[in-house]
Amino acid sequence: MMIHHNYRAGNATERRDAALKLLDRENSLRLLVIRHQFVEILLMRGTASLNDLELPPELRGKFLGSLHRPFIALNAITEAGLVRSNRPNCHRRRVCLWRILDSAKLHGWIQANPLPSPGPARQQMLAFESEAK
Repeated sequence: MMIHHNYRAGNATERRDAALKLLDRENSLRLLVIRHQFVEILLMRGTASLNDLELPPELRGKFLGSLHRPFIALNAITEAGLVRSNRPNCHRRRVCLWRILDSAKLHGWIQANPLPSPGPARQQMLAFESEAK
């Protein structure tokens, strides 16, 4: 997928936000599943990073940049530091360690964003998103 930037319109933050919204739309189910996994780990441990997630190896780093955005917007999580990535394609770069600010907001997000039930429709949606890449 190619994202075309219009460098005349808006600043860098606006361009980044627009690109992340596009990635969100094009990977909605896959991202929803990963976000649920992230929240469950946060609620169990109190902290989480990308290292804690079971991510498909083909997942690009740009896609992961939008993972935390809804929880930051809710003021439900905050950065707790940096850890080295354990993903081979990340070459041990630093990634954020997140901690909970408000667990009730995370529970509310889970209720407001339920996962589709397992079955053929969910598998077809995930397959379609993979083919679109």
